[in-house]
This record gives sequence, C-alpha cells and structure tokens, in this order.
Amino acid sequence: MPRFFFDARNGVDARDAEGRELPDAAAAQRAAVTVAASYASCPDRLIDEGVIVVSVRDEADLVVATVRLACLVEAA
Repeated sequence: MPRFFFDARNGVDARDAEGRELPDAAAAQRAAVTVAASYASCPDRLIDEGVIVVSVRDEADLVVATVRLACLVEAA
C-alpha cells in the first residue's frame, strides 16, 4: 500500500515524517480533510487568519492534494 504524508501549515509548519499507508490518493484526500478538521477543533490553532493548509505528499515527495480550511469570524 502506498504511503502518504500530511504536512500542516497554520502559521507554523508541521512536516509529517512518518506518513500513513492508505489505498490511494482519494483516501489520502479524505484523511487530509480529517487532519485539517482536527486542527480546526482547537481555536488556539486557528492563527494566521484562521486558515489551515494540509498538503498531501506521496512517497516521491510530490504534492498530490492540498486541503485549505478557513474559519472566518466577523464581529457584529
């Protein structure tokens, strides 16, 4: 099974050195959404204008998908 790596950016870069074995790129994309959502579940992690970016790399170190999750809070 191929291995995919999930690098997160939200003002601080977190490069995934271990990765996960997943069946294909579509499964890796779904996993990236889960990674982004876990970052968003903690308001203290929503720095850098509330944008979380998770890049998915394959074993050749090529980015195969990017998930951008934005949280915009507007004061009334």
